[in-house]
Amino acid sequence: MEKPHVAVVALAAAAAAAALLILLQQPQQRPLTTTTPTTTQTYVPLGTRLVTEAPTPSEVVVSNPFGSSRDQSLTFNPQHVKVVLNVNNTVAWVNEDSAVHTVVSLERLFDYTLQPGQRIIHVFTQPGTYRYTCSLHPWMTGLVEVYS
Repeated sequence: MEKPHVAVVALAAAAAAAALLILLQQPQQRPLTTTTPTTTQTYVPLGTRLVTEAPTPSEVVVSNPFGSSRDQSLTFNPQHVKVVLNVNNTVAWVNEDSAVHTVVSLERLFDYTLQPGQRIIHVFTQPGTYRYTCSLHPWMTGLVEVYS
C-alpha cells in the first residue's frame, strides 16, 4: 500500500520541479521602484495665475484677506494702490480667503472671479482712477490709480 503513496509524492515533486523550471526560464520582472510625480491640474482662466506663483517686480499685489467674506471690517488689502505705466502697472489680486470673491471694475474695465487660492492679474495700459468692488461682498471696495 505504500507504493501508491510514494508515487503520489514523487509525482507532486516532479510537478513542483517543472513549475520551478518554467518560472526560472521566464525573464525576471522586478517590482517597479521608481516613483512618478503626481500633478494636479487646476483650471485657471487665461490671464490668471495661481497664488503659488511669486509676484514679478512689476506687480502690485492686493489680497482678499482670510475671513473677508464674513467680516465686514475686512476689505481688499491694500485698499488703495498707485501704479505707474511701464513700471509697476500690473495689479495681482490674490484670494487668501476660503470663499469665492470677485474683482469688478465699476468702469466695466474688468470682471474677475477668484476661487480660494487663486491669483488674477490685470495690466493697466491707460492712466486713470479705477474703482472696483467684490460683487459678492459689497463692503469690499478698492481703488487703483494709474499714472504715466
